[in-house]
Amino acid sequence: MKKIRFIFFLIISSNGLFAQTKDFGVWTNLSLEKNLSTRLNFTLTESVRFDENASQLSQHLTSLSGSYKITKKLSFSTTLRYAQKFKYDESINLKSRFQIGFLYKIKIKNLGINLEERFQSQLTNVKRAENWEIPSNYFRSRITIKYDLKKKIEPFFSTELFYNVGINFDNLRSRLGIEYEIDKFQSFKVFYMIDKEFNVKNPSTNYILGLGYKFSL
Repeated sequence: MKKIRFIFFLIISSNGLFAQTKDFGVWTNLSLEKNLSTRLNFTLTESVRFDENASQLSQHLTSLSGSYKITKKLSFSTTLRYAQKFKYDESINLKSRFQIGFLYKIKIKNLGINLEERFQSQLTNVKRAENWEIPSNYFRSRITIKYDLKKKIEPFFSTELFYNVGINFDNLRSRLGIEYEIDKFQSFKVFYMIDKEFNVKNPSTNYILGLGYKFSL
């Protein structure tokens, strides 16, 4: 009987260790892009995210990014992002993020392959928590495969792995979507993403529908 109780305890404990929360959300963003030259451009983006099966406002984000084309294939980018995360107790968590990265593009006929490596440092609950000045740092590695249909439609697939610096890999995002070029100034993007945590306590898996509109000046 003691052995049976011990086995039962192990089963219950293991279920707790591997339990996951699942949710469906919607991410929307509106971007304004300005090309200052053939090499340099800036983008301002406003984003709104919903969770709890897309029924509750989760985050509002504002980001400003700049990209500089070093060569035809290689470019450097930097981003500043400010976020408001709305918690269930109606409080607001403030986050600020700094990010730098490199993007390398490979073109094989109609197929495009983008290799992207980024580093981000984020402060959470800014000026509201005792340890808010301690940043969380991540390296993010992403590969994106695009196919140019020559009809203003470009399907794409991407996968991105997150490395929590000095700790472990803890997040994987996979996206499948389509970008549509309305005209030379406007484009629209829709994607479906699986955002999966691992190597963390109480990992979550989120299924995201993404919608984006970009206007170029």
